Amino acid sequence: MPTIYCSLTDLCKLTRRSLSIKAVEELLEYAKAEIESYDGKDSMRVKFEDTNQPHLWSTEGIARLFRGALGVEKGLAIYKSETTNDTIIVDKTVAGIRPHIAAFSAKGPAINDIFITQLIQFQEKLCEGYGMRRKKVSIGIYQYPQIQWPITYKAVAPTSTRFVPLGMDKEYHLGEILTLHPKGIEYSWILEGCAQYPILADASGAILSFPPIINSSDLGKIKSGNTELLIELTGTDQEAVNLTCTILAAAFCDRGWNVRSVRIAGQKTIKTPSFATENMIISPKQAKAILGLDLKPEEISKLLERMRYGVKGKNVTIPSYRADIMHAVDVIEDIAISYGYNTLPDAPLTTYTVGDVKPSTKIIDAAREILMGCGMQELMSAILSHKDLLYSKMNHPDVGTVELLEYKSITYSVLRSWILPHLLDVISANKHNDYPQAIFEQGEVSVRKGKEIIDYEHIAFAVVCASSDYAACRSRVDSLMRGLNLTYSVKPGTCPSYIPGRCADLLVGNEIVGHFGEMHPLVLDKFEIRTPTIGAEINLTKIHQLRKK
Repeated sequence: MPTIYCSLTDLCKLTRRSLSIKAVEELLEYAKAEIESYDGKDSMRVKFEDTNQPHLWSTEGIARLFRGALGVEKGLAIYKSETTNDTIIVDKTVAGIRPHIAAFSAKGPAINDIFITQLIQFQEKLCEGYGMRRKKVSIGIYQYPQIQWPITYKAVAPTSTRFVPLGMDKEYHLGEILTLHPKGIEYSWILEGCAQYPILADASGAILSFPPIINSSDLGKIKSGNTELLIELTGTDQEAVNLTCTILAAAFCDRGWNVRSVRIAGQKTIKTPSFATENMIISPKQAKAILGLDLKPEEISKLLERMRYGVKGKNVTIPSYRADIMHAVDVIEDIAISYGYNTLPDAPLTTYTVGDVKPSTKIIDAAREILMGCGMQELMSAILSHKDLLYSKMNHPDVGTVELLEYKSITYSVLRSWILPHLLDVISANKHNDYPQAIFEQGEVSVRKGKEIIDYEHIAFAVVCASSDYAACRSRVDSLMRGLNLTYSVKPGTCPSYIPGRCADLLVGNEIVGHFGEMHPLVLDKFEIRTPTIGAEINLTKIHQLRKK
């Protein structure tokens, strides 16, 4: 879970209230957080119990919430950016490498060591946590006055560009930086397989950075006393890049800085940051159905305004920096937090039952234990997915996708219909680690059949190793099925994700309950996996149903 260091003095200054450490501890309940340690003077370590609210991973974000909870400010925090002609030109060469960028500049009081520490910490937490170790989002911070506009974001050959990277004292070309600089060694896996590398250069040709690896030592080093900064973000997910830009810009505004927009001139021109909000209808009836509280509209309004929402009647305005609000239930959860879980009325038990494990769960647990016994590591990925991963990359037709009506990111726009694509995605992201890699996951999948949506419990595994072949895959499937004490058979497979003739369908009785085999080269190529890989996926729900017959 995310943890950050805060200065109590800095937190009180931003909250605009004098707070004791006990008061801070109580207020942190609004952020689903707690004080993990306190030095008794000023420094505290705050641990968050929720990973989906990156806007809170800073002193500025916590103080923003505290101001609402204490009534220092009411309702939606209003942020604005000043329009400028500063432009970043996005060259088409970055399209297949790291295509998305956002930026803003900010001017304010001279920064001190506390602000620098908080800014660097926030940058690292956003990049490592929300930014998936810089792959999805990375952040660069620069001295604005030294930059000559416009900036160009482009990709170049590894040996064509040289600059002095931050933390070193001589020039290196991009390829050398990946092998010699500590950050290059740590993050080179992100650019693995790329023939060109992205850079940011200003109008004079000066290099700002080599994203997502390292800034230049000239323009990319900030220090106490700076009053104007440029913040840029690059990544592979446009929505994540833009959201992170908004979160950072809001933090600068909270410190009294004037935020200025930057034009991003790519396939289409946009202005960042965006402080655009979204609206949602929340009624007392909805809140009562979930919380059991008979709240009046004005009470709901007061509770939500404490959590920094804008409220007008039933219309609730969601802050621009909130990435976690996907449904009315998410807003109602904040009503409960604002109301106080400890003050919710007790309800007497109306039924008495004796609990036991469902028979289907016994099969699931047994299957998991068998695969762990085969030396595999268990994963737990998101149930939400996207069609490109489930079908295009897997060389597989759509089997009846359950699509979301409203979603924040295309990455999480459908319910997964099978698990194996997610395992291959994990292997693809871990190409820089040693082989063999043997992983599995058990979880729920959903398939649409006509107007009906059917949920199944599946288990899937994938093994990447130079010696991975059909025999090795069959051996693992045999171990699983025999361990479950099942009578089974196989026949030539039909799943197009595998190599024809090197795969099989798994049957219990006369019904197909799964498939396994060697992954097709087209599939491996789309995932950029260069080592033979085997996989299998089995429907445990069907097996349980057949067992009962």
